[in-house]
Amino acid sequence: MQRSSYLAALSILFAAFVMHAPLHADTFSTLGTEFDIDFVSIGSPGEGGVDYEYRIGKFEINREQVGFSNQLGGLGLELFHSETFGPARPEMPAAAVSTNEAARFVNWLNEIEGFPHAYKFEQQPGEEGYSANAFFDPWQPDDPGYDPDNVLRNSQARYVIPSDDEWVKAAYFRPGVGLQRLPGIVDGEEIVYQTSAPVDVMDAGTSTLNGVVGIIGNVWEINESPFSDRNAVFPGEIPREDFWQRMRGGGWTPTFSDESRFNFSSSHHGVTHYDAQVFHQGFRVASVPEPTFHSLWLVGLLFVSRRLIPNKRKTG
Repeated sequence: MQRSSYLAALSILFAAFVMHAPLHADTFSTLGTEFDIDFVSIGSPGEGGVDYEYRIGKFEINREQVGFSNQLGGLGLELFHSETFGPARPEMPAAAVSTNEAARFVNWLNEIEGFPHAYKFEQQPGEEGYSANAFFDPWQPDDPGYDPDNVLRNSQARYVIPSDDEWVKAAYFRPGVGLQRLPGIVDGEEIVYQTSAPVDVMDAGTSTLNGVVGIIGNVWEINESPFSDRNAVFPGEIPREDFWQRMRGGGWTPTFSDESRFNFSSSHHGVTHYDAQVFHQGFRVASVPEPTFHSLWLVGLLFVSRRLIPNKRKTG
């Protein structure tokens, strides 16, 4: 192959890699039903408080997606809707889903794709004693997938509730700059979004510099991280229902939208309980993907690049 052909191949390969990396939709198929979740890649490992590449949902999880999990997975997750917001729409955020229920949802996604559960529950859907809002337990050292750095999340799972660090990086990180105090500027306007009611997840304001839509405003977004040390979870002297966790992003509620710009900053967060079903909170899904796709592309880029480098070895 001539050098010009190698250059053309390299250009095509690089363009395909760049086009694929930022956004990728995962398709979930079960019992004759298919639905997609769009993900945005968050790179720059080691920066922004997260030392690995991961993906986060471009949009908040909507009512239709939770409806699929109830119909097809028997999860029994509760949804909130008020007629003051107009008729319930499939693309509205899945409001009032607790963190325990969100954990059920991502476990179901893992099941569909053949991965282990991210969160540890004693009872599963269909079993005696099942409750959609039961608390999940920390993983133990003898459990496969136990991670001492995050005992709440199984390291073998693909889909998870974002940790606080993952959520913050997706909202506030700018490559080459680091974490910003505010979400940033796009086309001269600050990325904030407030309405008098929740809107469809795809219409929830301008995307961040990372391409995530509606992460500031619309609904508060829960994450898996406890209010304090992530490994000091559910201490015995504190009842589980009284253990606080973080939530981020604001919401449409007047108590948030009428306050100062500080509420849009990376240092600001709300608190909730793992079993709280609050009308102005929702969630989005994160994914720590297997490195196969990006690794293959990088190997391909390296192979083509090396073929372009002249061989300067001398022959006898």
